[in-house]
Amino acid sequence: MSDFFTPWRRKMGVVTLIVALPLMGMWVRSYVVEDKLAITIGDVRYAIGSVQGCVVRDRWLDKTHSGGIGYSSEWRDLNRPARLPPPYYRAPPGSPLGQVEFESKAVPYWPFVVPLSLLSACLLLSQPRTRSNPQNVVKPAATEGT
Repeated sequence: MSDFFTPWRRKMGVVTLIVALPLMGMWVRSYVVEDKLAITIGDVRYAIGSVQGCVVRDRWLDKTHSGGIGYSSEWRDLNRPARLPPPYYRAPPGSPLGQVEFESKAVPYWPFVVPLSLLSACLLLSQPRTRSNPQNVVKPAATEGT
């Protein structure tokens, strides 16, 4: 069993698998639970969350002048349609949101999870190359006088 992890490919396969599995867990969880972490600095509130298979980053103007960090986690009602923002959204001033400047960006999980999983499978399941035995290598004969 110890020979299984001696090539560097197997070690890198385990590392990519260790990265891919938590990302996959967060991807699946995001369809059932909406998580959001927010921090307010001055008038601007930044938030990052996991919603409907995407990592969502929000930034908006907050006139409450409150500072601090907040975390929310809520179970999504599966009978209600998803409220996923578009991949990039910026509400202009004077929009229905009022004079609030709001910006949101969503990035799906799958472009990270799928390649990492495939790379991990390739590295773990590939056959290691056999080393050539240096004793069987034929050395060229040295010629005299050159």
